[in-house]
Amino acid sequence: MKFSFTVILFLVCTASYSQDYTDHVIRWHSELVMNMSATKNVELNGSTLLFTRKEQIEWRDGRGKVVHTFSIQETTGTLSDNAADGQITYQVFEDKVKGTVTISRTNQRETIRVFLLVDSRPETFDFLVKSKVVL
Repeated sequence: MKFSFTVILFLVCTASYSQDYTDHVIRWHSELVMNMSATKNVELNGSTLLFTRKEQIEWRDGRGKVVHTFSIQETTGTLSDNAADGQITYQVFEDKVKGTVTISRTNQRETIRVFLLVDSRPETFDFLVKSKVVL
């Protein structure tokens, strides 16, 4: 009886710990963003923050100024808050800008790729995630 209670408690704790990222507001911090669309890869230095929420993603520069506020149209994939590999992709838009924000984890390393169509011109940015905070 004591063993079954322990197993059930473990499963409940594990299930509540490994919730999907779409259930939380998360602040992603990156000190290096690469503009992959430039003729040469351009490093955008300085802190960059991305806030992911259920309905929107906000991109801020190192001074806290909002660069983009994207509304989320659709979400595919899963990425839980445990250490398992995974990927989640958000279909996003802002005014006339459409694109995707993809958060990936491989071998406990997280990266974010933002792909945008701005006036039919593709732009891609890679964020090297330094830290994240679940708010």
